Amino acid sequence: GRLRRNWLKGADGDAFHAILCGCGHNLRMILRKLRLLLVLIFLRLDWLPTNDDRTNHRLAGAYA
Repeated sequence: GRLRRNWLKGADGDAFHAILCGCGHNLRMILRKLRLLLVLIFLRLDWLPTNDDRTNHRLAGAYA
C-alpha cells in the first residue's frame, strides 16, 4: 500500500488517513481490473492492430 506520513492531527486524523489510503487502494484495484477488461474486449472484437495488419497495410500501399 501507500500508507505514508500522516499529515492529519490526532486519533481521528489517523483513522481518516487509514480510510483514505484504503479507498485509494481499492480504486487502483478497480482501475486495474477495468483496464484488463477493456483489453479483453478489444482483443475479442479484434480492434487492436497486430504487426501483421500494419505490415499488410504498408505492402498494399507500396504495390498500389
